[in-house]
Amino acid sequence: MNKGITFIELMVTISIIFITSLIVSPNYQKIQKELALQRASYKISQDLRRTQAAAMSAQCFPCQIIFDVGQKNSYQVLGETVNLEKWVEISSLSPASPLAISFSSPNPDVIINNNPSILDAEIIISNNGSTKTVKINKVGRIQIE
Repeated sequence: MNKGITFIELMVTISIIFITSLIVSPNYQKIQKELALQRASYKISQDLRRTQAAAMSAQCFPCQIIFDVGQKNSYQVLGETVNLEKWVEISSLSPASPLAISFSSPNPDVIINNNPSILDAEIIISNNGSTKTVKINKVGRIQIE
């Protein structure tokens, strides 16, 4: 009995790998864009939490994160510019652009656009048809849809 593989077994294995790569490769770019959108929504959520934590520890007063539709590929966190990933842009803001979300200590309350009566804000990011919405309400609850 021979130990090893035959030429036919090798060709079948290579054919399976080739066919699998043909099936996966057309969707690769779409999958990359979807993952970039998901990562960007989580990054915005984390930056909102980081800004809130900075306010609670009295690192700044008030601590702000600023979004502007005119700056589709970036936003400001604690005075620093954060760039969004390739293919991802800010498509819409509610209540208005520019959207300033402020946190001040010792209360964890959120002040949106320097107006205490606004109850929540939405940041909508997109890439070629797909969208994610990051919401924050007046008490600081962050939600990704």
